[in-house]
Amino acid sequence: ATYTVTGADQSGNTGTADVTFVADAAGPTAGALAVNSVDGTSVGSTSYSKTGTFSGTFTQFSADAGSGFASSAITKESATLTNGTCASYSAGTAPTGGSISETTLSDGCYRYTVTGTDNVGNTSVLATVVKVDKTAPTQLISASGSAAYVDNANSKIYYNGSAGSGLSFTLTSAVTEAGSGGVTVTFPSLAGTSTGF
Repeated sequence: ATYTVTGADQSGNTGTADVTFVADAAGPTAGALAVNSVDGTSVGSTSYSKTGTFSGTFTQFSADAGSGFASSAITKESATLTNGTCASYSAGTAPTGGSISETTLSDGCYRYTVTGTDNVGNTSVLATVVKVDKTAPTQLISASGSAAYVDNANSKIYYNGSAGSGLSFTLTSAVTEAGSGGVTVTFPSLAGTSTGF
């Protein structure tokens, strides 16, 4: 809509200025973020590191088709990681040296965010989280029935060798993972005739 503003002086001279109201609900563009080989997204992405050493690249937002670009910044936040879940993040700070190059970070969550703002307060965000977990899961193997016994302390599975071809038992593994979570267990096929299987 066009809106006319009229100014007047004491002598009765007048001047007008026509302005148009323009709705602007879109944030800035031209930003980019990739950390640990994973692109940042507007809703946030996730990757994992078992060493705590990784790098990244970013481009600040720099354009806006509406009210105009105002500012852009990148922040790094950290949080503890428990059972795959990140706790509350610390206050964000700019990455050291203005670049993303991490070496042997401690276990935890590290969130990188590029935020752009335009002249009417719209924002655009790209974010990604790296979950660092350098501790291997532990497991406790057990066997069903009385034909087998698992000695976890000495990494041995005893089975009844006189049972012959009728021997049958099921192995299970209880995995404990306090860091990144989401564990899987793989039981390879038994091979060789010396085991009797």
